[in-house]
Amino acid sequence: MRPLLTRVELLSHSLHLSIKGESLLGAHGSNSAAVEALIRRLEPDDQLRIEPKQMLRLVIAMRPVFRGGRTWLVNPSGAGVVKKPRTDPQLAAGLRNAHAWLAQHSASPGAKPEVLRDASCPDGSYARRIVQLAFLAPDIQKAIIEGRQPPGLTMAEMLARGVPLAWPDQRQKFGFPS
Repeated sequence: MRPLLTRVELLSHSLHLSIKGESLLGAHGSNSAAVEALIRRLEPDDQLRIEPKQMLRLVIAMRPVFRGGRTWLVNPSGAGVVKKPRTDPQLAAGLRNAHAWLAQHSASPGAKPEVLRDASCPDGSYARRIVQLAFLAPDIQKAIIEGRQPPGLTMAEMLARGVPLAWPDQRQKFGFPS
């Protein structure tokens, strides 16, 4: 397998990545769903250029900052480019409580049918609303715990919008990759 990344250039104001585009552009060099998905993920100052010979040039607006022996990258506004995942404590606690309430009422999603026979409903409307979170797709739950949920996604928003039963519908509704 040949690498897709052919060149990396760090300039004083941007990072340029040259990418072999044949796998993304297709045989005729036209835009595909993969290229459109990449364009949607770009920050406002970033660009994706389609160049001759089916090459793509991804231009990321950033500059290196050197201070005290350390180096990091910042965007044009001066904010750090690398965003560290940050767990939403309320969302993580809601997920933890949802699983605890289901276990307490013998209704865990992975429980055997004979255990589910004795299951009961959690008391209170708040608990019944939170319990929906226990039925999120495993990859969504993992992303929430690791702090990789889409920006702005909160427990209140998830509960207000309702949690679909089908995992692909959950990913689409809450903005997680499929």
